Amino acid sequence: RSDAKKRILIVDDVEDIRLMLRLTIAKTFPQTQITESVSGMMASIELARSPYDLVISDLNMPNGDGIWLHFFMEQFYT
Repeated sequence: RSDAKKRILIVDDVEDIRLMLRLTIAKTFPQTQITESVSGMMASIELARSPYDLVISDLNMPNGDGIWLHFFMEQFYT
């Protein structure tokens, strides 16, 4: 994947936070593919579909918080 676009998953239930992160990352790393998710549960579905190079997650969210997502990724990827 060295020649492929790097993939980042932003996980936050607050739309303004996701937008701010997306704009900042896109400006700094324009070649990056950015995907957004509104909860840990939705992020786990996205992560099961395909791998990401980086996950940026809020800790406090309904429907699977950041700690839950961490444990999901730990079980899924190890």
